Amino acid sequence: MPFALWFILHRFPELKFSMGSLDDRVRLQKFIYLLQAHGVYLEYDFSWYTRGPYCSSLAKDGFVLEGKHDDAEGARRAAGRFDNALVRARLDKFAEFVKGRERDLPFLEAAASLHHMYAPELGIDAEDAIKEVAARTTGVDESYARRVLDELKSGLLRQAGRD
Repeated sequence: MPFALWFILHRFPELKFSMGSLDDRVRLQKFIYLLQAHGVYLEYDFSWYTRGPYCSSLAKDGFVLEGKHDDAEGARRAAGRFDNALVRARLDKFAEFVKGRERDLPFLEAAASLHHMYAPELGIDAEDAIKEVAARTTGVDESYARRVLDELKSGLLRQAGRD
């Protein structure tokens, strides 16, 4: 069982997902991508796909975890991995970032896609990233994508030196 993912899903119960729903699978992908961008690495490697960052092993683990009941041994093993002040601080910072937006697919998709795509050091400027994300993301126009990118620049991208 992928215990680290199991722990995260229990740490963020608002995320609730069903692997039978495409939107829920996309939300799971973007949620975990953004968590890792906040410095909580779960060993998922993402590449660009139709709707932004995607990891096939995360999808597989989502299917493995779906329908599993709580497991005391799993809880103990997973909690040990996150028993570190720095990791707990990063989890708390991420919780602040997503608070109230755990199920907001347009936000999660836009934020993850913009974070993955925006790379001024590679010549991909803000306007190019905004236009691309707005064109690819249901429910996201350029104005919304710009606000999400501004939020990323004031926090997550600033930490990474990409503001």
